[in-house]
This record gives sequence, structure tokens and C-alpha cells, in this order.
Amino acid sequence: MESGHQIEATNIAYFRRRYDCEHGPRIEQTEFTGGQDDMRASDCIFCKIVAGTSDSQEIYQDETTLAFMDIRPANDGHCLVIPKAHFETVFDMTPAAFAGVGSTVAKVARAVNEVLRPGGVSLIQANGELAGQSVLHVHVHVLPRRTDDNLLINWDRNSNNERRFDRERIAEIAERLRSRLRG
Repeated sequence: MESGHQIEATNIAYFRRRYDCEHGPRIEQTEFTGGQDDMRASDCIFCKIVAGTSDSQEIYQDETTLAFMDIRPANDGHCLVIPKAHFETVFDMTPAAFAGVGSTVAKVARAVNEVLRPGGVSLIQANGELAGQSVLHVHVHVLPRRTDDNLLINWDRNSNNERRFDRERIAEIAERLRSRLRG
């Protein structure tokens, strides 16, 4: 396996070539730190969509992100936003790289809301199989919601699990997270 620096250089070279040829603006190295190795990326359906070797119904793209319709939509208008660089999970991305995805998600969600007028829009991003991630490339579902669509987000907010709702436990976990975020 390549070192992280070699992986990064390979991803950047690929994206610089692609966008210099097809779109003009060059992509700077800082936008693609943390990309995964070429072996996994070459087998990734989302990377194939980015490369143009697999079909999609593209709805938006910029230098670092791509949005397209989900081929197995939960509801009409269900679409996905991905980074063009291959990252398996959000933990592999820099905050700046994920911010680019978030910006595109906001644009796409606004368009879905204005065009389709659903009752609401869920934004869903999963990391790892246990969380429900089906494609190992970071993606955010922009999911229009409708009355009686029977789509579940899988936790019961009214559960009798007192431990989960224990304010002291919540405060203790919050302190651990604050400590980690402070550095």
C-alpha cells in the first residue's frame, strides 16, 4: 500500500488532469488531502461516476463535489452529494473538504425543496456499515419527505431507556467530547 503522501499526490494528479482538460480551473492540493488509495477508488461506483465511466443523472457539480439522482430512490427527488475525491468516511476528510460537501448539500436541498415542495427534507450521511453506509465513498442523501412515506430514521425518541435520557450521563459524554474538541 502507498504512503499517505503518495496517495494524496496520485489523487491530486488525477483531479488536476481531469479538470484542466474538461473544466479549466485547477484544483489545489489542499482540497484533496486524505484521499484513499487508487485500488479502492478504481472499484468505487461513485469514483466511476466522477470519472465519467458510469452513467448518472447529474444535477450539479463544482470543482470538488458532484450531485446526482439516486438510482434507487426512497422518494421522488432523492439525490446524493459526493466529494469528487475518494474518501471512505467523513473521518478520512479534512473539515475543509467536508465543508465543500456541506455547501453543495445546502444548494441541492434548497433546489429540491423549491422545485418539489415536499413536506420536509432529511439530510443523511452514514459512516460505516453499522451506520447504514452502503457505498464506501462519502455521500449525503438529500431525501425529500412526504406525509405517510413510511421512511424511518431508526431510533425511538420515546423509548423507556432511562439510561439513554439520564442528564448526568449526557453531561459526562458532553464533557468528554468538549475535551477532545479542545485538542
